[in-house]
Amino acid sequence: MPVYQDKTTKTWFVKLYYTDYTGTRKQKLKRGFKLQREAKEWERQFLERQQGQPDMTFQTLYDLYAADLKAHAKESTCRSRLSMIRNHILPFWKDRKLCEITPADVRSWQGELKASALGKYSQYMVNCHLSAMFNFAMRYYNLNSNPCRLVKAVGKVHRGLNFWTLEEFTTFLPTVEDAILRAAFLTLFYSVIRCGELLALTVKDFDAAGKTITICGTFHRFNKVDTITDPKTDRSKRSIPIPGFLVTEIQSVIAKIYERIRTNGYFRL
Repeated sequence: MPVYQDKTTKTWFVKLYYTDYTGTRKQKLKRGFKLQREAKEWERQFLERQQGQPDMTFQTLYDLYAADLKAHAKESTCRSRLSMIRNHILPFWKDRKLCEITPADVRSWQGELKASALGKYSQYMVNCHLSAMFNFAMRYYNLNSNPCRLVKAVGKVHRGLNFWTLEEFTTFLPTVEDAILRAAFLTLFYSVIRCGELLALTVKDFDAAGKTITICGTFHRFNKVDTITDPKTDRSKRSIPIPGFLVTEIQSVIAKIYERIRTNGYFRL
C-alpha cells in the first residue's frame, strides 16, 4: 500500500488495513516519518509482524520473539537471553530472510562465534538461543524447518558441579571476620541455597523453633535497582532444614542488627 505525505507538516505517514491473528480487519495509522522510505520500511516491518510470514527478516523475528519472551518469562531470564541474542546473534542475521537461511549459513556463523572471545559454555548457550528462535518461528510462524538441527552445536556444556568440601570450607571460614558475612557463608554452605535466594531472605523467613529457612523469593540487581521476585519455578519455593549451630549463628546476627537499628519491619539477613 502507498504511504502519504502530510502537506501541513511535510512529514510522511502510513495508513493501512490489516487482518490480525483473530481474523479481525483493523486500521493502522502511524505519523511523523521524515522520509518516504522510512514510512515504507515501517509499513513493511509492521505487515511482516502481523502476517508472520516465514520470509520475514530475522530482525522481525527477534522483535516477535522478544515480545513473547517479555510476556511469558521472568524479567531476569528475559534480560540475559535477549542480551546474548542482541550481542552475538542479531548482528549476523538481522537482514536475512528466515526462509533463505541454510545449515551452511549457521555453520558460517558458528565459525565467527568460535573465533570470538566467548567461553565454551557461552558459545553453547548462544547456539541454543539461535535454535530456540528458529523453533519459535516453526511453532508460530510457519517456518518449515530449523537449520540449526542439521548442524552440530558449538561450545561445551558444563557436566559437573564445582563445590567446596567440608575441609575446604572449614579452612576458609576463619578468614571471614564480619559476623553477617560469616552467617551468610554458613547459610549458603549448609542449606545449599542460591546466592540470589540468600540475598532475598528476611527475618520472617527464619524459623528458629522449627530450625528451617523458607525460600519464597530471589534477589536481582539491574541498572542499580534492587528487586526481589518470585523464584524461577514453583518448586523453588521451599522450606529447608538447617542445623542447630546455624540457627544460633543466625539468631546472633539478627540480635546484633536489632541492637543497631531499632525500627519496625524486617531486615535482610
